[in-house]
Amino acid sequence: MADSELIHEFLNTRKQFYFDLLYRRYMNKVYSKCISMLKDENRAIDATQEIFMKIYLNLAKFDGRSKFSTWIYSITYNYCIDAVRKNKKK
Repeated sequence: MADSELIHEFLNTRKQFYFDLLYRRYMNKVYSKCISMLKDENRAIDATQEIFMKIYLNLAKFDGRSKFSTWIYSITYNYCIDAVRKNKKK
């Protein structure tokens, strides 16, 4: 199924199965971006989980103007940039 179909089915049915498919499809890409930016495996694992929680809670806000992968990349990048900035302040 295409990303748009999975999103539509998840939002209409709230069946976890559809979100799980999206998670499996993008988890490695999100984790790879997190590890490259955060430079720490444990922080990257935590960040990946938090990013997917954000995606889960905000999936209804995805409007389809860009590809779903672009939307996820944007969320991931912004989350990691914020984490790096917070870490520098410490």
